[in-house]
Amino acid sequence: MVLRPSFDGESSLILHGGEQRQEFSATEKFFLTYSLAEKNLWYSMPENNEEKKQKEINVTVTTVPVPKPMAVRLCSIWNRMILRTRVPVTSVNGFDGISIEFATQRGYGETWTPMQRKSPLLFVELGESLIDYCKASEEDRKAKLKKVSQKAGKLENYLDAHKP
Repeated sequence: MVLRPSFDGESSLILHGGEQRQEFSATEKFFLTYSLAEKNLWYSMPENNEEKKQKEINVTVTTVPVPKPMAVRLCSIWNRMILRTRVPVTSVNGFDGISIEFATQRGYGETWTPMQRKSPLLFVELGESLIDYCKASEEDRKAKLKKVSQKAGKLENYLDAHKP
C-alpha cells in the first residue's frame, strides 16, 4: 500500500515474510514494514520547488512482526480486492486528497480519498489500522491487532455481500 498525499510526506506499507522466503505458503514469520517520508517527495525535487534545489528527505522505517494467521488473512483480502479492481467510468482524482495504491503479485489498484462506505474506503481503513499497528508500542500491538481484525471483518463482510 502506498499513500501519496497532496502535500504531506508519502508512506508505504508492505507485508512480507522476510528476505529468505519467496514462497508465501512456506513462510513461517511475517512482518509489516511501514516507511514514512518526513516531507513530500515531489516537492523535494528541484523542478518542483521555489529554491530549485534538491531537498534532503528523511524516511522513517518501522518493521514489526505480524502473526501468520493474520498475514494469511490480509493476503486473502488484498487479493480479493485486487481481483475486483476495475477502471472507473469517470475520473476520481482531485487536488487536495490522498492517492492510495494497492498491489499484490496478482495486480494493482488505485483510489483517491474514498468517501463512500464501500470497499475502497473499507480497504483504506484496513490499511490505516495496519499503520497504527506498526506505530504502536510492543505492549499496545495486541489491542491494535484486534482493531485490524475488526476492520478486516468489515471489509470481508462487505465483499461477501457484494459479490461481482
